[in-house]
Amino acid sequence: MKWSEAIFSALTGIRDDLVEKSSAPSYPRSRPWRWVSAAACCALVLGTVLALGTLQPREPQPLEPDTTPVTVPPEETDAETDPAPAPEQDPWEPPDYLAEYLAPQAVYFDRLSDEIIGPIAAVDDNGTVIAYTDCGTMSPVIDWSTGETLAVLVDERAENQTAAADSRVTLYSLQGEVIQEVEGYYLSCLGDLVTVSRTGGTDLYRRDGTLVAEGLVAAIIVGDDLLYTQAEDGGPVTVYDSTGAVTAENVELQIRLPQHVWQGHGYLCAMDEQNRIGLLDSSGSWALEPQGWYIYDISQGYALCRDESSFYAVSLADGEVAFESPYGIYAAYEQGLLLELDEAAFNYGAILPTDNAHGQFVAWDGAVLAEGRQLYVIDDESDGTAELLYVTDGSVSQFYRPDGTLVRELDQSMGSISVISSETVLCMINYEAEDGQWLMDFYLADLETGAEKRDFGQPYSYGSGLWLGTRDGGRFTTRLIYATYKDEEGFYHMDLLDESGQVLLTGLVDEYSHQKGGVFTVNQGGLPTLVRLDGTVLYPTAEK
Repeated sequence: MKWSEAIFSALTGIRDDLVEKSSAPSYPRSRPWRWVSAAACCALVLGTVLALGTLQPREPQPLEPDTTPVTVPPEETDAETDPAPAPEQDPWEPPDYLAEYLAPQAVYFDRLSDEIIGPIAAVDDNGTVIAYTDCGTMSPVIDWSTGETLAVLVDERAENQTAAADSRVTLYSLQGEVIQEVEGYYLSCLGDLVTVSRTGGTDLYRRDGTLVAEGLVAAIIVGDDLLYTQAEDGGPVTVYDSTGAVTAENVELQIRLPQHVWQGHGYLCAMDEQNRIGLLDSSGSWALEPQGWYIYDISQGYALCRDESSFYAVSLADGEVAFESPYGIYAAYEQGLLLELDEAAFNYGAILPTDNAHGQFVAWDGAVLAEGRQLYVIDDESDGTAELLYVTDGSVSQFYRPDGTLVRELDQSMGSISVISSETVLCMINYEAEDGQWLMDFYLADLETGAEKRDFGQPYSYGSGLWLGTRDGGRFTTRLIYATYKDEEGFYHMDLLDESGQVLLTGLVDEYSHQKGGVFTVNQGGLPTLVRLDGTVLYPTAEK
């Protein structure tokens, strides 16, 4: 039996009890949260994507350049006229993010030291050890078309070996059985396709063991339905869907930011024969017909594009320009769009806090609803609905509803603010006590009522909200807080609090200790221990 056949004869479904439990999260909550995987789309990059070949998707029809002028929306509206609604979009119900996060996982990892290459254990949802190594790394093998964990990949290293060589990695089933040793250092899966990375390049297989291509410089997974490969630097790109079918060949990509994900689907910024750029989907069809612009993002169903004179929000539903602006469009929301007026501050995926930065939140009809030096939109669930607008100049923070109504103003001139959600902020303000000492006023503020929470039982001096990223590039709030304090002996400790200030877990290892399934790594008896969000121990390290 070939190694690939051995792998996929053993990489069979997730345990039924995990699937059943995943539909019934047990963590008590007072309001419906939503959570999504913190893991980004797994992109296997073995070379930089440069200028590529000539696009030949499935018979695209050439378009004549659209010379129809598009009017910039007015900055103000008549007070007697209701604001124009957002353009019609195909209905989209985002996933239940909290349930997805809290669903029991097939595997969790417990790092037993602070070293990147060190002892590590993989355990299942019952706390049973699946795999262990005294020195090495571990990672899950995930089918990105379904999100299911298929196996555990273990890269064992010799002591003090920090770089992977032409090594052999071992695959373990979710029942702790060795499936196969593989020559390489990484393996990933998208539906019927499997990539194996080696120092000499990446090989692409089908799940039946058929070798599709070898020695690739890139095999990149985009979303849950698209994989593209590059055989050589500067060479053409081939596009596959998750069934393993080739859907487009000799594709030339936009060099910078060539790929995007929306609603889980992968899109490529591809060029036609006239070097116009459109969005190619996993079927090899144009999801957005090529035009003479540059596509830099997808936000809530709109492709964000620019040419030499303007920025555009273009609907993926019908390909029509829904909004045009002379200023950079950072993101789209149901109630409006976030713009950055300073060209130097607008950096596509980020807004830089330059001296001349000036953000605006505008309605779809162009009416300015809020503006300021730094402006952030708080979208708790990353579902495209703005709950709150946060405007700050670094000294004073103002919070507005999306219609421009001021909710609260907070002075942060002597400290900082961390947004926990659209309802709660964490304030860390320095003040001088009567004896001349400078102390930290650490408190939670309810933005609606103004109520403040200061009594936590520990002298916390620093904290931050736990926001995680989505595969579409958004962020969502977990309504959880990392809080740090120093004990009388000078040692620092980190606790996990909920939005009301209640302590959920104590002694967290660091701010990166969370895992899907609501599992955190805490220090118990000097050893890292996997503990569930409700406080129950999943895997006590001492009993390995």
